[in-house]
Amino acid sequence: MDISQTPHRIRLSGIDAPEKAQPFGQRAKEHLSGLVFGQQVKVQAGKSDRFGRTVGKAMVKQLDANLDQVRMGFAWHYKQFELPEGSYRYF
Repeated sequence: MDISQTPHRIRLSGIDAPEKAQPFGQRAKEHLSGLVFGQQVKVQAGKSDRFGRTVGKAMVKQLDANLDQVRMGFAWHYKQFELPEGSYRYF
C-alpha cells in the first residue's frame, strides 16, 4: 500500500521465484514478506506486465529485496523480467 492506503501489486523485476504451490514457493513468499512487511518500501517501477502488475525493484532501506531473494536461494535471475537502468520511476 502506498501512503494513501492504495494497494499495489508489484512483479519483482529481474527475478523469478516458485509459485506458492510449487516446492519452496511458500518459503520464498515468507522470506519476501519478512523483508517488506511493516516496512517503508521504495519501489523503482518500470512497465506493467500482462496482468497489470507494476514491474519494479523493491528497496527496503538500503536492501534490494529482489537481489536478496536470489542471494538467499528463493528466486533466480531471470533476464526476461529485467528492466534496463534508467527506465524506473519511483513510488
